[in-house]
Amino acid sequence: MPRFNFFVPLGLLTLKDYLDAELCAALRSEMCLSSGSPATVGDTADEVVDEDVRRASLVKVSKQTKSLVKERLLDLQPKLESHFNITLKGFEKPQFLVYREGCFYTQHQDSSDNPEALEYFKERKVSVVIFLNGESDEPAEQFYGDGQLTFYGLMEDPLWKRCGLPLVGEEGLMVAFRSDVVHEVKAVTHGVRYSIVTWFF
Repeated sequence: MPRFNFFVPLGLLTLKDYLDAELCAALRSEMCLSSGSPATVGDTADEVVDEDVRRASLVKVSKQTKSLVKERLLDLQPKLESHFNITLKGFEKPQFLVYREGCFYTQHQDSSDNPEALEYFKERKVSVVIFLNGESDEPAEQFYGDGQLTFYGLMEDPLWKRCGLPLVGEEGLMVAFRSDVVHEVKAVTHGVRYSIVTWFF
């Protein structure tokens, strides 16, 4: 299965150890103990919970944690602008997501050209995912099984255009991609997958 550096020639930006192991462990611990609510779907005001499309928990974290993550994202913005050759105004409030066994998110895009979509969906340019733990084929503490972030349409060749390319999650890894890229999160088969996501506009 492809590792993060495989995706760089395909247009993605990846940063290994963007968050260090100590911080990832602290974030996982806080998220594990935090209250959560089902993540929603939809690009209009009628966002709903639909567990046939997306099954994950959106958890609350402390103001201190939110502030720390926002500082790191502000530092990231110039790198995103340079890599994607665009100007960015800022980013949405980060989401702290927990995928337990059986959780997933089917194929989707993070931006929308639907005239009825909320403005922030239309304005999204770059999506960012930060992995707080990594994958393991066998059950192991602080690892999860499957749950791959999988991309579609990254290759122009018709033979590959519909082929899903799964990325191996690693603790502390940051992955950024254009928000109109089709992607999904495969179902987690064991353990718990922790991640942070946001969208720059």
